[in-house]
Amino acid sequence: MTGNLSRTVLRGAGARESACLPDVNKNVYKFRRKDKYCFSNKRKRKKPVMKYNVQIYEDNQGMLMINVPDEIFLVIDLLLSDVQEDRSKLWLDLIDKVLSKQSSYEELTGNACTMEIKYDVTKIVNEYAEEDQNAYCLIETAELKQILLMWDVAVRNKYAK
Repeated sequence: MTGNLSRTVLRGAGARESACLPDVNKNVYKFRRKDKYCFSNKRKRKKPVMKYNVQIYEDNQGMLMINVPDEIFLVIDLLLSDVQEDRSKLWLDLIDKVLSKQSSYEELTGNACTMEIKYDVTKIVNEYAEEDQNAYCLIETAELKQILLMWDVAVRNKYAK
C-alpha cells in the first residue's frame, strides 16, 4: 500500500476516520470537529478532536495560512506575525509549564501579540489594535496548544518536500 491514497479511497473507511486527514490533492490540512475522536493517517492512535474548526493551508505564494473561527481571530496574528514559519517551541514550553502546574501564570510578548497563559484559558492581546477593534480574544489553553502543534506539523510537512 502506498502513501498516495486518494481521499475517496480513504473515505471508504468512514467519515469519522477521514474527517481529519489532509487533502492530498492540495496542501490543505483540515482539522474539523466531527465526533468524539478523529484518526490521523500518519498515526494509528486516537486523537481528541478540537473544539474549533481550524484549517491550515498554503496560499498561492507558498506561505502557510490559517483559518480559525471569529471568536479566536487573534490566533491568526499570533501564528503569522509571531510564530511565523519557525517552530512554536517557545510558546509551547510556556503553555506546558502552566498545564503541568509548574507555574500558575506565564506571559510572552512577540512581534504583534502578547499571550497571558493561565491553566484554563489564555488571553491573546494584539498590541497594535486600533481603538475600534477588539484588542484581545480568549481561548482554552489546551486548544491553543493543539493549534500550535498543528502549525508545527504543517511547517514540518511544507519543508519536508
